[in-house]
Amino acid sequence: MSSVILPVLRTHLDQRAQNLSGGEQQMVAMARALIRNPSLLLLDEPTEGLSPMVVKHLLRLLREVQARGTTILLIEQRLKFACSLADRAVIMLNGRIPWDGPSVAVRDDVELQHRYLGTS
Repeated sequence: MSSVILPVLRTHLDQRAQNLSGGEQQMVAMARALIRNPSLLLLDEPTEGLSPMVVKHLLRLLREVQARGTTILLIEQRLKFACSLADRAVIMLNGRIPWDGPSVAVRDDVELQHRYLGTS
């Protein structure tokens, strides 16, 4: 499944992961996690270092993973990406949680984004 969704990995089958770019290493880590068919997938900024095209592929992959019943706990700075996957969102600042609720609420509330995320 992951070699189809992350096709760039297919071109690097003869290389060691440590010799790949940061984004490619992210994809290898994702493929390693998904090959085990987990019931819970913990992701810490999975889009970091990935090209926009690969981020789109990753989004489709994670939606497929969700559809198969896997719970995803996502830590992500890309609000649009996170809200497109998440049912709930939690904002953490300095080790405290000043806000949590439906992801659509944070996605749609510009004032909330400005207050907690520094977006304009």
